[in-house]
Amino acid sequence: MPDILIYGTRGMGRDALAWMDDAGTAADVRGFITHHPEEIGTEVAGLPVLGGLDHPLSHPGASVVLAAGSTPKRSDALAYFREHDVALCTVIHPSAVIGARVSIGDGTIICPGVIVCSDVTIGSGVIANYGAIIGHDCVIDDAAFVAPGANLAGTVHVGSGAHIGIGSSVVQKLQVGARAMVGAGAAVVRDVEPHTTVVGVPARNLPGARGVQ
Repeated sequence: MPDILIYGTRGMGRDALAWMDDAGTAADVRGFITHHPEEIGTEVAGLPVLGGLDHPLSHPGASVVLAAGSTPKRSDALAYFREHDVALCTVIHPSAVIGARVSIGDGTIICPGVIVCSDVTIGSGVIANYGAIIGHDCVIDDAAFVAPGANLAGTVHVGSGAHIGIGSSVVQKLQVGARAMVGAGAAVVRDVEPHTTVVGVPARNLPGARGVQ
Protein backbone atom coordinates (compact mmCIF):
# COMPACT_ATOMS: atom_id res chain seq x y z
CA MET A 1 0.00 0.00 0.00
CA PRO A 2 1.33 3.51 -0.75
CA ASP A 3 2.53 5.81 1.99
CA ILE A 4 -0.24 7.80 3.70
CA LEU A 5 -0.06 11.37 5.01
CA ILE A 6 -2.72 12.82 7.30
CA TYR A 7 -3.73 16.43 6.67
CA GLY A 8 -4.83 17.83 10.02
CA THR A 9 -2.88 17.78 13.26
CA ARG A 10 -5.63 18.50 15.75
CA GLY A 11 -8.32 16.22 17.19
CA MET A 12 -9.72 14.94 13.92
CA GLY A 13 -6.25 14.10 12.63
CA ARG A 14 -5.37 12.15 15.77
CA ASP A 15 -8.73 10.39 15.64
CA ALA A 16 -8.19 9.47 11.98
CA LEU A 17 -4.90 7.82 12.90
CA ALA A 18 -6.63 5.78 15.61
CA TRP A 19 -9.42 4.72 13.23
CA MET A 20 -6.85 3.67 10.66
CA ASP A 21 -5.21 1.59 13.34
CA ASP A 22 -8.59 -0.10 13.93
CA ALA A 23 -8.81 -0.74 10.18
CA GLY A 24 -5.25 -2.09 9.98
CA THR A 25 -3.85 0.68 7.77
CA ALA A 26 -2.08 2.90 10.34
CA ALA A 27 1.27 1.23 9.64
CA ASP A 28 1.30 2.96 6.25
CA VAL A 29 0.99 6.45 7.79
CA ARG A 30 4.32 8.31 7.51
CA GLY A 31 3.28 11.49 9.30
CA PHE A 32 1.12 14.58 9.27
CA ILE A 33 0.91 17.67 7.11
CA THR A 34 -0.51 20.98 8.28
CA HIS A 35 -1.60 24.49 7.38
CA HIS A 36 0.09 25.74 10.59
CA PRO A 37 3.76 26.42 9.67
CA GLU A 38 4.82 26.55 13.32
CA GLU A 39 3.88 22.86 13.71
CA ILE A 40 6.29 21.61 11.04
CA GLY A 41 9.08 19.63 12.68
CA THR A 42 7.03 18.75 15.75
CA GLU A 43 5.31 15.44 16.51
CA VAL A 44 1.66 14.45 16.79
CA ALA A 45 0.68 11.09 18.28
CA GLY A 46 4.29 9.95 17.92
CA LEU A 47 4.55 10.79 14.21
CA PRO A 48 6.36 13.74 12.60
CA VAL A 49 4.67 16.79 11.14
CA LEU A 50 6.46 16.68 7.82
CA GLY A 51 5.39 19.85 6.05
CA GLY A 52 2.62 21.94 4.58
CA LEU A 53 0.10 21.34 1.82
CA ASP A 54 2.88 21.18 -0.74
CA HIS A 55 4.70 18.33 1.00
CA PRO A 56 2.90 15.55 -0.94
CA LEU A 57 4.25 17.05 -4.17
CA SER A 58 7.73 15.93 -3.08
CA HIS A 59 6.46 12.55 -1.82
CA PRO A 60 5.52 10.74 -5.07
CA GLY A 61 2.91 8.05 -4.72
CA ALA A 62 1.70 9.16 -1.30
CA SER A 63 -2.00 9.58 -0.61
CA VAL A 64 -3.55 12.06 1.80
CA VAL A 65 -6.28 11.67 4.41
CA LEU A 66 -8.32 14.89 4.68
CA ALA A 67 -8.70 15.04 8.46
CA ALA A 68 -9.05 18.77 9.10
CA GLY A 69 -12.15 19.43 11.19
CA SER A 70 -12.40 22.94 9.74
CA THR A 71 -14.65 22.68 6.70
CA PRO A 72 -13.18 25.73 4.88
CA LYS A 73 -9.62 24.45 5.34
CA ARG A 74 -10.61 20.95 4.27
CA SER A 75 -12.40 22.36 1.23
CA ASP A 76 -9.37 24.45 0.26
CA ALA A 77 -7.07 21.46 0.72
CA LEU A 78 -9.35 19.30 -1.44
CA ALA A 79 -9.16 21.86 -4.25
CA TYR A 80 -5.37 22.14 -3.91
CA PHE A 81 -4.76 18.39 -3.99
CA ARG A 82 -7.07 17.94 -6.95
CA GLU A 83 -5.26 20.71 -8.84
CA HIS A 84 -1.94 18.99 -8.22
CA ASP A 85 -3.18 15.41 -8.84
CA VAL A 86 -2.43 14.25 -5.30
CA ALA A 87 -4.18 10.98 -4.43
CA LEU A 88 -6.64 11.05 -1.54
CA CYS A 89 -7.26 8.24 0.91
CA THR A 90 -10.76 7.31 2.10
CA VAL A 91 -11.14 6.12 5.70
CA ILE A 92 -14.13 4.00 6.73
CA HIS A 93 -14.15 2.74 10.31
CA PRO A 94 -14.92 -0.99 10.64
CA SER A 95 -17.88 -0.25 12.92
CA ALA A 96 -19.65 1.90 10.31
CA VAL A 97 -22.68 0.36 8.59
CA ILE A 98 -22.66 0.97 4.85
CA GLY A 99 -25.77 0.07 2.87
CA ALA A 100 -26.19 -1.26 -0.64
CA ARG A 101 -25.27 0.82 -3.69
CA VAL A 102 -23.49 3.51 -1.70
CA SER A 103 -20.91 5.70 -3.44
CA ILE A 104 -18.21 7.31 -1.27
CA GLY A 105 -15.76 9.80 -2.77
CA ASP A 106 -12.02 9.96 -2.26
CA GLY A 107 -10.67 11.65 0.85
CA THR A 108 -13.88 11.09 2.81
CA ILE A 109 -13.90 9.89 6.43
CA ILE A 110 -16.73 7.72 7.78
CA CYS A 111 -16.29 7.62 11.55
CA PRO A 112 -17.18 4.97 14.14
CA GLY A 113 -20.85 4.13 14.52
CA VAL A 114 -22.02 5.95 11.39
CA ILE A 115 -24.95 4.42 9.51
CA VAL A 116 -25.17 5.07 5.78
CA CYS A 117 -28.35 3.64 4.29
CA SER A 118 -28.87 2.37 0.76
CA ASP A 119 -28.40 4.34 -2.46
CA VAL A 120 -26.52 7.21 -0.82
CA THR A 121 -23.99 9.31 -2.72
CA ILE A 122 -21.22 10.93 -0.66
CA GLY A 123 -18.71 13.24 -2.30
CA SER A 124 -15.02 13.81 -1.67
CA GLY A 125 -13.53 15.29 1.48
CA VAL A 126 -16.69 14.71 3.52
CA ILE A 127 -16.59 13.90 7.24
CA ALA A 128 -19.47 11.88 8.69
CA ASN A 129 -18.72 11.97 12.38
CA TYR A 130 -19.47 9.61 15.28
CA GLY A 131 -22.93 8.03 15.19
CA ALA A 132 -24.37 10.11 12.37
CA ILE A 133 -27.24 8.54 10.40
CA ILE A 134 -27.53 9.23 6.68
CA GLY A 135 -30.84 8.01 5.26
CA HIS A 136 -31.53 6.31 1.96
CA ASP A 137 -31.02 8.24 -1.27
CA CYS A 138 -29.24 11.16 0.40
CA VAL A 139 -26.64 13.13 -1.51
CA ILE A 140 -23.77 14.70 0.44
CA ASP A 141 -21.65 17.02 -1.67
CA ASP A 142 -17.90 17.59 -1.40
CA ALA A 143 -16.33 18.79 1.89
CA ALA A 144 -19.58 18.76 3.86
CA PHE A 145 -19.46 17.93 7.57
CA VAL A 146 -22.10 15.79 9.29
CA ALA A 147 -21.51 16.16 13.03
CA PRO A 148 -21.84 13.48 15.72
CA GLY A 149 -25.37 12.20 16.22
CA ALA A 150 -26.85 14.13 13.30
CA ASN A 151 -29.77 12.41 11.57
CA LEU A 152 -30.58 12.93 7.91
CA ALA A 153 -33.84 11.38 6.76
CA GLY A 154 -34.21 9.94 3.29
CA THR A 155 -33.48 11.92 0.11
CA VAL A 156 -31.82 14.89 1.82
CA HIS A 157 -29.33 16.83 -0.29
CA VAL A 158 -26.48 18.50 1.63
CA GLY A 159 -24.57 21.05 -0.43
CA SER A 160 -20.81 21.40 -0.69
CA GLY A 161 -19.09 22.68 2.43
CA ALA A 162 -22.28 22.64 4.50
CA HIS A 163 -22.17 21.84 8.23
CA ILE A 164 -24.87 19.70 9.84
CA GLY A 165 -24.55 20.36 13.58
CA ILE A 166 -24.23 17.88 16.41
CA GLY A 167 -27.48 16.14 17.31
CA SER A 168 -29.48 17.94 14.61
CA SER A 169 -32.16 16.38 12.40
CA VAL A 170 -33.19 17.09 8.82
CA VAL A 171 -36.53 15.73 7.63
CA GLN A 172 -36.90 13.92 4.33
CA LYS A 173 -36.54 15.42 0.84
CA LEU A 174 -35.01 18.73 1.95
CA GLN A 175 -32.10 20.72 0.55
CA VAL A 176 -29.36 22.14 2.76
CA GLY A 177 -27.50 24.61 0.57
CA ALA A 178 -23.78 24.98 0.00
CA ARG A 179 -21.87 26.39 2.99
CA ALA A 180 -25.06 26.47 5.07
CA MET A 181 -24.77 25.88 8.81
CA VAL A 182 -27.33 23.83 10.76
CA GLY A 183 -26.95 24.53 14.47
CA ALA A 184 -26.54 21.94 17.19
CA GLY A 185 -29.81 20.19 18.04
CA ALA A 186 -31.76 21.97 15.31
CA ALA A 187 -34.80 20.35 13.68
CA VAL A 188 -34.81 21.28 9.99
CA VAL A 189 -38.30 21.09 8.47
CA ARG A 190 -37.80 23.29 5.38
CA ASP A 191 -35.04 23.90 2.87
CA VAL A 192 -31.97 25.82 4.07
CA GLU A 193 -30.61 28.44 1.68
CA PRO A 194 -26.90 28.44 0.81
CA HIS A 195 -24.58 30.47 3.06
CA THR A 196 -27.16 30.82 5.85
CA THR A 197 -27.33 29.55 9.43
CA VAL A 198 -30.41 27.97 10.99
CA VAL A 199 -30.94 27.13 14.65
CA GLY A 200 -33.68 25.91 16.96
CA VAL A 201 -36.76 23.68 16.88
CA PRO A 202 -38.11 24.11 14.29
CA ALA A 203 -34.99 25.56 12.69
CA ARG A 204 -35.12 29.22 11.70
CA ASN A 205 -32.61 31.59 10.15
CA LEU A 206 -30.19 33.17 12.59
CA PRO A 207 -30.18 36.91 11.75
CA GLY A 208 -26.81 38.23 10.63
CA ALA A 209 -25.20 34.78 10.37
CA ARG A 210 -23.56 33.92 7.04
CA GLY A 211 -23.16 30.15 7.20
CA VAL A 212 -19.81 28.41 6.93
CA GLN A 213 -17.11 31.00 6.22
